[in-house]
Amino acid sequence: MHKFREICAEVITIDNMPLVILGDFNLHVSKEKATVEQMELASSCKQIVKGSTTSYGTTLELVFTNCPAANVWNVASAHSYNNLIFCTF
Repeated sequence: MHKFREICAEVITIDNMPLVILGDFNLHVSKEKATVEQMELASSCKQIVKGSTTSYGTTLELVFTNCPAANVWNVASAHSYNNLIFCTF
């Protein structure tokens, strides 16, 4: 969480620029809601992935953005238990 805050502090200094932070955070959203909320506050963004992102029914891949028109969806991967994440603006 500390490193995430450091990165956000560096990136968020540019006003009115679209920001997207995405990746495999290995956070179980259903179990770590407080951590996700802290990440939203630190990044000034909303986490927009809804539903599971793995073949095991967990949500580990997250997308944080300040773009209100962003859409995200995921598709099963043939090479990993993690789904492929797509985001449009």
